[in-house]
Amino acid sequence: MSQHVEINVCYEQILGGCTPCGDNMPQRLVTMIAEDILDTPNINTLFCVHDGYLYYLSLPSRLISSLKQFETPLAKVLPSHPEHKGDGVYRVNLYGRSHIAIKFGTSLKVMSNSEEVIDDYIASNNMRVFDVTNSKGEILLSIPSIYRIKVEAISKSTQKIMYTLIFVFTLILSWSEIIRLNIFFTPEKEEKPLIDQTIRLANEHKKGNPVNKDIERMESIAAITIRAGGWIEEYRKESNGSEHFLVMLPEWVSRDYIEELGAGVTTDKTSDGLIQARKGSVK
Repeated sequence: MSQHVEINVCYEQILGGCTPCGDNMPQRLVTMIAEDILDTPNINTLFCVHDGYLYYLSLPSRLISSLKQFETPLAKVLPSHPEHKGDGVYRVNLYGRSHIAIKFGTSLKVMSNSEEVIDDYIASNNMRVFDVTNSKGEILLSIPSIYRIKVEAISKSTQKIMYTLIFVFTLILSWSEIIRLNIFFTPEKEEKPLIDQTIRLANEHKKGNPVNKDIERMESIAAITIRAGGWIEEYRKESNGSEHFLVMLPEWVSRDYIEELGAGVTTDKTSDGLIQARKGSVK
């Protein structure tokens, strides 16, 4: 099968829809819908939650197994997309076929047919059309990839904060030590250059800095969570050293992953079948 045919087949199999979403786990909701309609839990998808509704484009992952990736400009039909232009028909013409995503209010659907049939359909319904054929497409991601991106985003933002704290903390301690050395130097110590003393002290503070240990701990939690196919909902470390976190894991995760999170972790299952691994006081 040529790549042109495979791409058109992907478009013809895209499931588009919209459903109320009072849930804070839209990934799970998309998976449940796709499993029911597409008859597979293994999907690639793009989705967003807007005004309490989940809008999504999904297709079976098996259809893109021979493609490097599948991306589509029809992603612009999603209300969260920066180039979304409101209700109407978003259209892509490829290799003699026409593929459209139609959004009106809280309705979203995808259709494919010959260009002539789609032309007639649009004309008979007097629809506003946005031709996105030559626009940049968005990649439909697998659910595990979405989890990983979410966890990495949390981890990176937290790391930036933590590394800033390390820098400030080390700088304060280093300058405090410089002032102390400058005031209380004995003649013997004056023989050693101040810069060498400062570098040594800064390195000592860095090695013994408790913030470094906190970063290592959070990176460990993130690594375990990613390997299990989950994500971190909340993580914090109190000034007294107590640790608090809430990690969401898929229901099939083994007990080994829970044990790796450390002592004091309790688990329970959500109504969506996910596992909540909780430690300390979290929302």
